[in-house]
Amino acid sequence: MNTNEDQAYIAARAALEKIQKAMEGEAERAGLYTEDDVVALVKEVRAELAAERLHNTKGATLS
Repeated sequence: MNTNEDQAYIAARAALEKIQKAMEGEAERAGLYTEDDVVALVKEVRAELAAERLHNTKGATLS
């Protein structure tokens, strides 16, 4: 007999497997082959987000 905790684990595991299957090959398609590639992408995204926040902040204070 499955407890609620067991059922939650089974559901989470199934969801994770579904996500993993859907994401297969996406890293290669994005050009991410090494850990350094991932680090560079994260830095790029963080810089873009910081620039966007700065732009939004400046725009809010000028209005």
